[in-house]
Amino acid sequence: MVLCSVSAFEPAFEPVLEKLTAGLEPVCDVCKAGVEAVQEVWLHGTVLQDGVIDLVVAICEYKKIPKAMCTGLIPPFAEVVIPAIGNHYLSPEFLCYKAHLCSTPKYVEMNVTQVVQSILADAPPALSWPEPGPVAYRFLHVSDIHVDLLYQAGSAMSCPYESCCRFDLGTTNETTEQAGYWGALSNCDPPIRTVEAFLQQAAGLDIDFVLWTGDNPSADYWLYNRETHLQNSQALTDLFLQYFPGVPVYPIMGNHACYPQDQFHLGNEQWLTGGLADMWSVWLNPESQATFADNAYFSQKDNRTGLRILGINTQMCDNLNLWLILNDTDPGNHLEWLRQELYEAEASGELVLIIGHIPMGDHFCSSTWSTIYRAVVNRFRNIIRGQFFGHTHLDMFQVVSSLTPNDPPAGVLYIVPSFTTHTAHQPSFRVFEMDADTLQIVDYANYRLNLPLANQNPSQQPVWDLAYTAKAEYSLPDLSPASWSSLSLDFQDSNSPLLAKYWKNYANEYPHPGPLTGNQSIAEAMHKELWCGTSNAVFDELVQCAGLVGGDHTFKLLQELAGPWQNLVA
Repeated sequence: MVLCSVSAFEPAFEPVLEKLTAGLEPVCDVCKAGVEAVQEVWLHGTVLQDGVIDLVVAICEYKKIPKAMCTGLIPPFAEVVIPAIGNHYLSPEFLCYKAHLCSTPKYVEMNVTQVVQSILADAPPALSWPEPGPVAYRFLHVSDIHVDLLYQAGSAMSCPYESCCRFDLGTTNETTEQAGYWGALSNCDPPIRTVEAFLQQAAGLDIDFVLWTGDNPSADYWLYNRETHLQNSQALTDLFLQYFPGVPVYPIMGNHACYPQDQFHLGNEQWLTGGLADMWSVWLNPESQATFADNAYFSQKDNRTGLRILGINTQMCDNLNLWLILNDTDPGNHLEWLRQELYEAEASGELVLIIGHIPMGDHFCSSTWSTIYRAVVNRFRNIIRGQFFGHTHLDMFQVVSSLTPNDPPAGVLYIVPSFTTHTAHQPSFRVFEMDADTLQIVDYANYRLNLPLANQNPSQQPVWDLAYTAKAEYSLPDLSPASWSSLSLDFQDSNSPLLAKYWKNYANEYPHPGPLTGNQSIAEAMHKELWCGTSNAVFDELVQCAGLVGGDHTFKLLQELAGPWQNLVA
């Protein structure tokens, strides 16, 4: 086997030998020839690739992870990792330049500070928060539905897999461990009947439009394929059309929409972007369909309110999206597109809502991307009326700090708790109120299902309780960024009664997890994570405030692997 492997390498190194024997002196040429040989083996050497995949699968199984998960997950990811690393880090131009063996082409690191300054150069003075008028509009925000079309009541709600509640994944005779009719507070996603019950209730809340911010497939990611991904989104789309006929729905995709999960290859995802654009053509106008089919973003005016809805594709900042190794310098020119759309809205006298999936300060999102996004929000703070995200499955907010002296914060990210029950969260959704005169957010109501109670009555339609309203819950005078910032500052006091309320809602559980007590080090870390998470909308700055917590280490490593944004200069 070893001899076979060596023989597979020999043809790849022939160009090196030819150049050396021909008496070529330039070190750069020799470097490029050698790297080309290694790159060829990495990209096309099946013996090496199969060996690496077998090794990783073996390590996965050694870690007591079910074999089906290992074999279902690793080979598809290998199809991303191998070309992403091979075409960047094993690129002869890149590697030989970085090794200081070639002088061209040059890879010049982007000066992010200069980029931020250029974005802010023509920023107008920040306007004060206006007095709101009467409530005129209500809109629904729901995210991370993760519907499980194969959910089976009575199956085990705990199992060796990352997602359960199917008989083929686990069974139990203990009734207390069986999946309920309406869902299970475990590693399970909700059945479609629970989604339908939610939409039936929400349809009676006088909704003017809907924000639907991604992650439709269930979390059985080792079973992912393109066909089932589109089936999940189609099933949910059909329900929205049934219960909200004639109501505009503004949808965006999440990281679980991709196959493999999180992997979005710019310009090469037509099966997904084109499929969703066609599916959502009833809501997206032709121009929005075209840009969505291209790379999953859109700009569209809401006819009822006059607001411009900017749907962004946060896979462009996803630290787990390994395709960004190939192009992480404003992938797809997405931030520049966002900036130009905001310029056009400003010139037209329009006000804007921004929707996306991954919030900027989350560890999933590239710090460089978030830093530039924050600058864009600062520049256009006067016309942005709200930013709406999901992904974390938690009830959160993030204040976007001001980059200009003596100005109040530039904005706030509203992060809606998940609809899915996965990792023991109660199904939730949110309804925002907007005033007639300024189109500012006046308040929001958070609705939460008491799932254990609902499961006691499977024959009765479940009802989502009004968990709280923002102004009353947090004693806010209004929902201005300044008010949210004051609340965040209050959270620095670990004994703050408002922090206790935020912690209760943050986890989105029935019953809530109790006060921040118990093990002192854990309580202190959780306290820091809570208040730092509300005041930092860039991952690196969150780490500086709270330290590396849990999975942050992995995301920090992946962010470093992608490297700084660089421009290629011939």
